Amino acid sequence: MKSTEEIKNLRAMTRENLIKELALSEKEYTNNMLKVSVGKLDNYSLLKKNKAKVARLKTIINESKGE
Repeated sequence: MKSTEEIKNLRAMTRENLIKELALSEKEYTNNMLKVSVGKLDNYSLLKKNKAKVARLKTIINESKGE
């Protein structure tokens, strides 16, 4: 579970930075999925962590739309 400090830091970022971070996280998730399909990923928990990070970033971006 993320600490409140890390979530506050994400919310303090500008919308443009959040979108850049989202793009990097989605790319990392895709790369890990490819590694799984080839059988080269040893730590499968990375998938769950990456997916959660993408969801968290999307949520914060959508929250900032209303402001």
